[in-house]
Amino acid sequence: RAPEAQRGVLVHLCMLSNCGFMGYPIVIAILGEAYLIHAVVFNAAFNIMAWTVGVLLLNRGRGVNWGKALLTPALLGAVLGLVLFLTGLRLPDFLQETVETLGSLTTPLSMLVIGARMCGQSPRSFLNVRMAAVSALRLIIFPLLTFGIALLLGLSPAVRNALTLLIGMPCAAVSAMHAEHYGGDRVLASGCVTLTTALSLLTIPLLALLF
Repeated sequence: RAPEAQRGVLVHLCMLSNCGFMGYPIVIAILGEAYLIHAVVFNAAFNIMAWTVGVLLLNRGRGVNWGKALLTPALLGAVLGLVLFLTGLRLPDFLQETVETLGSLTTPLSMLVIGARMCGQSPRSFLNVRMAAVSALRLIIFPLLTFGIALLLGLSPAVRNALTLLIGMPCAAVSAMHAEHYGGDRVLASGCVTLTTALSLLTIPLLALLF
């Protein structure tokens, strides 16, 4: 029953979590740096989904730019990181130090981006049934389902806990950007990103209790 301009946006918001900007630092903080490899693999899948299925949801049948989908810097970086991890190769010291310095900027930069998205939002704009539904699915229902399915499948605690955290992140900032670029309801998208980010301050610690 949602208006046409909102349907793709709502699915996009429910489908994609903020597994990069927020996922990486939170996985490190709660589970430890050794678990980051799971977040990198998850983020590679996220980028493919965002630039294929995500674009189709908002592009209204106009197709996908596969070059953009498969050659995003984040996806290329994830592939390179996996190659280095699996082969045991190490970058030269000057490159290694540069990458580590840039990597340490992830948390503060992500907070700046999310904070910029939250600025200017009126409290009344959050009194929306659809935003509440997206928040419940994104922050509570999906991560609990993930945890339960992972238990049934017998996945290792490392994979199970990392997946649950990454699925339980707030709506991805790219949802708001895609909505703006492809003509979706950008107000709804930005509002959901803001609301779920604020509510995640409560839900993420509660998810961590499962571990």
